[in-house]
Amino acid sequence: MARGKRRGKKRIEDSLSTLAITSSDNAQQPEAAMFGEDTLQDVEKVDSKALEPLIQSLKSKNSAVLGTVLTTLTRLAQNGVLPPLLRLALSKDLMVQRSVVATLADLAEPHGNRQRMVNARTAPVLISILRNLRDDLQVDCLTTLNYIGFDLTNFDASPKNLVETLVAMSRSTTLKGEQEVSTTFQFLAEFGIFQREIVRHEGLDCLRCLLSSVDQKTIARSLTCINTISNQPEHKSQLINGEFLNRLSELLAYSEMEEIQCKAASTLFRLVHNNQPGGAAILNAGVVERVRELFLDVPAEVQDLMSILVSSLIDIDKLRPRLVRLGVVDIFIYCTASSGEKAPGYGMMALIKLHERLPELQPLEDAWKTPAEGIQGGLIRFLDSPKDDYRKQALMAITFILKGKSEKLKDLVKGSTKLNSAVRRVAQVSAKAIPGKQTWDLEDLINSRVYNIKSAKAVVNMMEGRDP
Repeated sequence: MARGKRRGKKRIEDSLSTLAITSSDNAQQPEAAMFGEDTLQDVEKVDSKALEPLIQSLKSKNSAVLGTVLTTLTRLAQNGVLPPLLRLALSKDLMVQRSVVATLADLAEPHGNRQRMVNARTAPVLISILRNLRDDLQVDCLTTLNYIGFDLTNFDASPKNLVETLVAMSRSTTLKGEQEVSTTFQFLAEFGIFQREIVRHEGLDCLRCLLSSVDQKTIARSLTCINTISNQPEHKSQLINGEFLNRLSELLAYSEMEEIQCKAASTLFRLVHNNQPGGAAILNAGVVERVRELFLDVPAEVQDLMSILVSSLIDIDKLRPRLVRLGVVDIFIYCTASSGEKAPGYGMMALIKLHERLPELQPLEDAWKTPAEGIQGGLIRFLDSPKDDYRKQALMAITFILKGKSEKLKDLVKGSTKLNSAVRRVAQVSAKAIPGKQTWDLEDLINSRVYNIKSAKAVVNMMEGRDP
């Protein structure tokens, strides 16, 4: 009989018989090759029964046989033969189950089979067997799930069981396992039902341990998960009391990866926002001292997030005196010199708030010229800035000082030749924005459309030596 005529169901059955009963590599190799070629010609003949001998042949120690079998399975999956493979994944034969999972992991990312695997509902099958696999196969299973995505629209597994499985995996897994567990947690944390289970069933302890991984991506993904959870008020207390703060403070200094520094600062802000106990805990964790130490050496985006974090702390009345002792004035002056998009504005507004709310203003008086050219330097930078909002903030700050209770600060403002020159430069620029104006004076600064700040008239009067 010609080779072509042997193809079809009969030929497939013959190849399977040989694969099933022989232990000879020499016999298995050509039959595996023939089976692969024949089934690709007639894929509808392939069912679970047809695949099982092929899966069994993965026990072969012959690399040529293994290569042929894996290639065949991959090509079959690319041609749509996934349902029978998934049915085999539910086999009570542990070896078959392990082989199928390994094959699915091999099929997933490198071969572009994602949509086929989604359409075949691979995710529910893998989720259902995840708890019963051993460490290495659990990782393969999770790798495949992370690649194709968890189909939560048809999710019929227990969220509690899935979280508990991930927690158990994190305790005894490899670096690859850590990566996959953190990836899964990051995805699941987007959904309220999983957030609750993560918090209830030791998921937070698991994530805290993952924050100490040697792998940057694992740390970043775990931080993203924690950041998402921290946005929910009902979970803040568990994070504050769960020994996270010290590690988050340490990660502010993680210079190897800017994303980690940003996520750490963002998470700390979420924990302190509208939360006085959170603010006190953050101070106890040494966050303010660390920000003061790091600020000048971190990227601009990290500076932005640090400025938001620390400026939010001064809104808590009971913490303000302690914050001043810890050096927040220095931090806010550093902010005014930042190249970040947000840090300068937050820094200047924080200095204004401190001026208005501190019972004693000596910390501001002492910081007039230092550090980083002091408050005076910050005001001059803002007055010389091309940004209208910055110039307005500087004028507001000067107004508050000149109308405030510190005679020393008033004298420092009035006696600063550099500051007076900067105010006059702003006035000159503003005068040009008034149609028909040929000359300028400081009154024009107040009346112009560019700077409509009612209280800024004090700048004119006081800096000219007149009563406000």
